[in-house]
Amino acid sequence: MQILTKDFDAVAPAVNAYREEFLALNCPKSADGQVSRVAARLGLAAAGGEMATAFGVLPWEPGEATQAASSCFKAWLETRGGIEPAEEREAITTVRRFIELHGTSRFEPMGDLAPTDSIGAPIEVRISNRAGFRRKGEGGAIEYLVLPEVWRSEVAAGLDAGAVAKTLAARGLLARGGDGKPQKKERLPGFSSPVRVYVVKPSILGDGEHPSSEEAVFRGSSDEEPRRFRSARTESRCCSPCSPRK
Repeated sequence: MQILTKDFDAVAPAVNAYREEFLALNCPKSADGQVSRVAARLGLAAAGGEMATAFGVLPWEPGEATQAASSCFKAWLETRGGIEPAEEREAITTVRRFIELHGTSRFEPMGDLAPTDSIGAPIEVRISNRAGFRRKGEGGAIEYLVLPEVWRSEVAAGLDAGAVAKTLAARGLLARGGDGKPQKKERLPGFSSPVRVYVVKPSILGDGEHPSSEEAVFRGSSDEEPRRFRSARTESRCCSPCSPRK
């Protein structure tokens, strides 16, 4: 504290610049506000650690405080589940949970998935409490066609069904129709005319990485001491009365 208060006007800009650099290296611009705030606080902690190291207060190597703060942020972000707003994460996990629970039992197979007998004749499948249909999509992966009322009353139960659909469509997890809406008209077994359905893509059951997440969560490595503090160490500009440890 004595070091900081002796030349606060010189220290404050360096700390703020360091925090911004930490954010640029660790936090995507598209991150939710909560994620940005946590990253900023850890950046401030890293700045304090690097400054204490530079002036011999802590027996650490340059960059060690930064790496520790970056590791903490990564661990917190992994626990949180991503950089998206909580509402968007809830929308994705809610639909994914429904598909995981009922993907086979409540979705009638169609197309190449429909069972046939030994001579190729279709076998009638009875689905209790049908939620929709499933078929092979691109690459042979399974996509799920959810009927509108089931989407509103069950799949997105307790949430804004329209907002859930828009969120998934924006992240490439729900197919859009020709009109751009998050529904498509499809010909389905047992229906005389095309029906509007929600077509959930196979990627909903992926590992949590969504196609629309264009920015990597971590765009740089924090293993090295950031430029701001390398300069501070070499030029001793942070606190003129004191100098970094030899």
